[in-house]
Amino acid sequence: MRGPVFPGKPVARDSAGSHEGGNEDGLVVYLAALVPHDSSHPFSLARARPAVDEAVLQLQKRGIFKRDTIKVIYKDSACSTTRALGSVSPVVSQACPRLPGPGV
Repeated sequence: MRGPVFPGKPVARDSAGSHEGGNEDGLVVYLAALVPHDSSHPFSLARARPAVDEAVLQLQKRGIFKRDTIKVIYKDSACSTTRALGSVSPVVSQACPRLPGPGV
């Protein structure tokens, strides 16, 4: 399995709502957005996603990460730190299979 570094792609948005941009010399930058998907919360996915999407577009527009791919992964926190940490752990494992720890 290849690590998290691979060629970038043209700016696009996939069916999961992830942003991708960059070129073949770039890296992949993963951004996990842990927000409740239940829209009754003030910082729900429906309200937070447009701000995150705009922030990613502004980074690309300003040339920050211009050679890299930014992939936003939205996970449901359900307003619970336990659930949020549990939902992000598999994402980190998949995105960074060779993430070194202390003393490595």
